[in-house]
Amino acid sequence: MKVGDLVKYVGWDMKKYQNKNEHIGVIISIQRDWSGMDVRYNVQWGSGNIGTNLYHSTLELINESR
Repeated sequence: MKVGDLVKYVGWDMKKYQNKNEHIGVIISIQRDWSGMDVRYNVQWGSGNIGTNLYHSTLELINESR
């Protein structure tokens, strides 16, 4: 995944969120640790909130940016 990709958050129970746009967003930045092995993502969600330090396993790629 890279900056600009559209992603869906899959790390919580989606049934409790009425606004489905709350769990779809765009990757706005990527952080890597000194080894480059641990990657975390910051995502701006459809609600306007920003999710920080999200693991790859909690995000599903919907559409790649070009």
